[in-house]
Formats: sequence, structure tokens, C-alpha cells
Amino acid sequence: MLPALQEAFSLVQKHINQEKHRSRVLDFADLEVGALRALQDEQVQFYYAQRWQAFLVDEFQDTNPVQSEILQLLTQNTLLTIVGDAKQSIYGFRRADVEVFHSWRDRITSCGGNEEILTTSFRTHKLLVDDINNIFAPLLGNIHQNLDAHRADCPNSYPPVQVYTVQAESDINKPQRLRVEACHIAELLKQMLDDQTPVYDKKTQMLRPMLPGDIAILSRTWEPLEVYGEALESVGIPVALAGGGNLLATREAKDGWALLRFLADPSDDLALVAVLRSPQNLRIDKLNKKCIEMNQQKTGDR
Repeated sequence: MLPALQEAFSLVQKHINQEKHRSRVLDFADLEVGALRALQDEQVQFYYAQRWQAFLVDEFQDTNPVQSEILQLLTQNTLLTIVGDAKQSIYGFRRADVEVFHSWRDRITSCGGNEEILTTSFRTHKLLVDDINNIFAPLLGNIHQNLDAHRADCPNSYPPVQVYTVQAESDINKPQRLRVEACHIAELLKQMLDDQTPVYDKKTQMLRPMLPGDIAILSRTWEPLEVYGEALESVGIPVALAGGGNLLATREAKDGWALLRFLADPSDDLALVAVLRSPQNLRIDKLNKKCIEMNQQKTGDR
């Protein structure tokens, strides 16, 4: 089947290239290959050799073989600094290969260059860094590198790493377990906010009470974040979703769509229920009650 597959691939590739040429567009791979082809010309090499005498390339662990060849042609007689971490080579998209990083590192050191190991973490304190070192040392093996904390203080009494499990019977499905998890996270964070848990402020370099903007929830996928957001809003913690996902699939968009359906057809009970059960509606209801209380207080004062 291989000859037939090769023929089919060639036909499709030819068609795509013709369409791109007709539309005058290039994709990412075209830019890479085109740049490499251009740099084969000695005049082009001379031009860029005169223009750039020093290079700094960050996130080098995500470099692919074509980019490596481009860099080789650009840096033959220049200063070169690369920054990378083999442990962060987790993507693999666009043919990124950590072996490219290893080969360039060895090439630089063999030519008299220096390898500087950066171990200081400026993002957190010693207790958390120690936990991170203990967790990842057996997992990463020979590529593990212990980190040192820039700050020694731990701003609060909460353990820096806490692990919780949801124990349930086998017939309890994943969405139910996810909602239990979300409610637990919401209650835990609300308690920390109510306790005015101290956090380190980078701007003032001092401790201050924790605010909702100091909280970040990370998830491998977008799906659980909406459930977490609903749980947080139900206990009065504001939520801002950052990046990724489908805008029309967010709670706000669904609420807006349900409201429009109800306004267009007041007999649509399902749309009305969707609007009434929304955390956004509950938050507005709380705000209305607060305004009524404030007005009543003002009336009493008069």
C-alpha cells in the first residue's frame, strides 16, 4: 500500500501548495523551510552576518531540526546564548525535539562556552520548594534539579501542599465527583479569605491579607473550570476565566442565551429555570438585597 499512499500524499500536497500559492499565503512550516532555503545563498548569509552579531534564544528545548539548521547558518561567527530546560520539553508540536537542545548545549561547552545552572526560584518560599524537590526527585530521575527558594518565610499556617481525595461508591459518576471536588475547593478558599490568610505581595515585599485575585486554579482541561467557577460564585468568590475554551460554552454565554430565549417566549419554562438557577442571578439577588438593606438603613437614619 505504500506506493499508493505516497502517490495520494503527493497529490494532496501538490493541491495544497497550489491553493496556498494562488491565495498568496504561507503556513508555519513554509516560513521555516523558506527561511532555510534562503539562507543557503551566500549573499543572504553575508547580509545577516553583518546585521546581527549576537543571538539569545529562549525556550530552546522546543527547537526543531529545521530551526536548528537555520540557527547554525545564522550564528557561524556570532555570540550565541541559549536558554532551556530539558524537563520542560513536554509539547512536541511542530517537531520540537529536546535532543536538539542537548546537542547545542554540548557544542557550546565543547567550544569553550559556559553552562550556567539556574536553581533559584523567585516565585515561592522554602517550604513549598522543598516539597516540590521531594515530589519530583524520584519521578524525574537523572534530569531532576533541586531548586532553592529565594524566600525563607512561609506567610501562613496552611501547609504549602495539600492533597484531598473524593471517596465514592462505584456507581457515583465523574460529574458528581467533580461537583463534590468543586464545592470542597470553594469552601476551602472561602475559609482562607475569611481568615484573611496572609500572602506575600511582590510589589511591597510585605505580607497582606489574601484577595480573590491572588487565587489561581489550574486544570489539565477546560471542562472542569466551569464547574469550579459555579462553586466559587455560589460562595461569593468572583471568577475570571483566562484563556482557552469556547466563549459560547461559558456560563455567562449560556445564561445570556437562556435569558434571550425566555424574553422571546415567556412560556419557555426551561429557559426561565436556567436563568433563575444561574450563579449570576444569585449574585445579583444578593446585591439587590444588600441595596435594599442600605436604603432601609438610610431611611431609618433620617
